[in-house]
Amino acid sequence: MASSKLNYFLLRSFFIVLFFIGCGERDDFVFPEVYMYATLNVQTDAEYMLLAQPGSSLAITMHPNGNSTIGYNNNGIIVFNNGDDSRPFYAFDRTCPHDLPANYALECDGSMATCPHCGSVYVLPGEGIPSSNSVSRRYLKQYRTSYNINTGTLVISN
Repeated sequence: MASSKLNYFLLRSFFIVLFFIGCGERDDFVFPEVYMYATLNVQTDAEYMLLAQPGSSLAITMHPNGNSTIGYNNNGIIVFNNGDDSRPFYAFDRTCPHDLPANYALECDGSMATCPHCGSVYVLPGEGIPSSNSVSRRYLKQYRTSYNINTGTLVISN
């Protein structure tokens, strides 16, 4: 009899704990997907040559082929030269993830990107992590990059 009461108590406790774990605050945020495929050359294209220097960043608002906009809601992307041989470039969507679905384009300055609306600051060498004093707790949307050091060609895609 004591064994069945103990089993009942343990089973009930298990379900109560499971209930409270399941009811915790969740952030099911998913950055909206946009098609991304762009190729640029940091050695020969004058408008992208700044990116050849480690630690530099550039906001790109028009597609490199010149016939369309780029990024979520046409806010553009930010390309950052990380200066690391294993992963020399990062590419981020220029839209602040904290303010979605509102549409605010980040301003970039060297290794930081700042939202003009919420004031969140994102650290580009830290893969787009928000700084500790930022309102945002979400990383920037990051795109894949592939760089050919021999030709200077950078491919950005999802």
